[in-house]
Amino acid sequence: MAAAKPGIEASVMEGWLRDMGCDPVRTGDESSNWRFDLVFPPTSSHKLFVVNPKQPPRAILVVSGAVLSPAHLAAFDSLGEDARREFVLDLQEALNRDHVECTIQGVTASSIRPSGFQVMGIIFDDGLSLDALALRMSAVYKAELAGILCVTRRLAPRSDPAPGAPNLGKYGVQ
Repeated sequence: MAAAKPGIEASVMEGWLRDMGCDPVRTGDESSNWRFDLVFPPTSSHKLFVVNPKQPPRAILVVSGAVLSPAHLAAFDSLGEDARREFVLDLQEALNRDHVECTIQGVTASSIRPSGFQVMGIIFDDGLSLDALALRMSAVYKAELAGILCVTRRLAPRSDPAPGAPNLGKYGVQ
């Protein structure tokens, strides 16, 4: 008898995402067995992606990210070298959360000019359940929000739209 091919059924994942009210849309991706684009939390307009990569095939990735707006990039460019490094460290600290991995784009050993960041949570099929998926989606979303808050606090224009109202700035979300 042949061994079962490892992998996670897209139909099961789609059902779970619908159960959570996320209205998943299946999209194509060369590096994955399947991918769903969805809105999470369900009552928002925030995009999240749930992917079963070809490698490793027993994994589910929950992925989201943000790009810095031109105004944020201009504010970053106006910082001194020490303040730039401090900002990147603060952003890394904000993104570091349990059950997620993060990447800050535009930051290398030779260059520090962040253009955005990506947050990813991984679940392997032996720990996969509706509950584990929902928790990982929440962890990715909260890490992304923490990163956006860090960018907004450090790089947003400093004018309040109304007395006492917070300035949340503008940011671009992928």
